[in-house]
Amino acid sequence: MLLQTLVNALHTLPLPKDSYPTRHNPSIVTRTQVRKILPLLRNDGDKLDFIKTISSFNGLTANEQLVARDAGGDDFLEVQLDDNGCTVIVSVYRMDDDAIYLRIDPDCSLVIREVAL
Repeated sequence: MLLQTLVNALHTLPLPKDSYPTRHNPSIVTRTQVRKILPLLRNDGDKLDFIKTISSFNGLTANEQLVARDAGGDDFLEVQLDDNGCTVIVSVYRMDDDAIYLRIDPDCSLVIREVAL
């Protein structure tokens, strides 16, 4: 049942259009990007919460995304815009040793995982 819920939630996300990101357009995280991220998450519950958070972020206007940048997140997940106003910064499990830090260019398939040295 949860697997079908995950699949249904994933299909609500848009496919990439590979448009050029601009500060005045909403930054959209795509289904392709989320598919790359889901295997990094610990369990199906976290995966579903991640998809819901990304869907909520995608539903914000460009201005709301900028304002939400300073709202912070919780220990599980934080999604915000970078200072450039386009790139989406995602932190998962940020208080744990196995934290995941990602940079996502909007409306494409690219996901960059940052590695602390």
